[in-house]
Amino acid sequence: MQVLFEEFEDFLRGVALATGGKKSARSFMLEVEAKLREVPNLEVEKEVPVVYAGRKGRVDFVVTIDGVYRVGMELDRRSPRKRSLLKLGRLGGGYVMLREISDVLRVSPLKASEER
Repeated sequence: MQVLFEEFEDFLRGVALATGGKKSARSFMLEVEAKLREVPNLEVEKEVPVVYAGRKGRVDFVVTIDGVYRVGMELDRRSPRKRSLLKLGRLGGGYVMLREISDVLRVSPLKASEER
């Protein structure tokens, strides 16, 4: 199965439904990673360093689709954390997967004024 860039958000929603629920953050991360790695045209990087709001952090996953489109992903519990939004904004946007409600939210790139 291949995933096109235009279909990626729908693919992530399916992954969230299949892997979400009341489980530990670690088991959720491992299950999401396994689902991503099953798709041949996705290259998955884990714990990618990023600097945001003067701090150093790591984005849970950066996924490259067809060697062209690079998308950041953060995994949170019930709602997106501010630092998740800031980190994804530094990457030019991405997605937050919420494990307890099995949902996916798209994050837009941040303007410099929003980083504070």
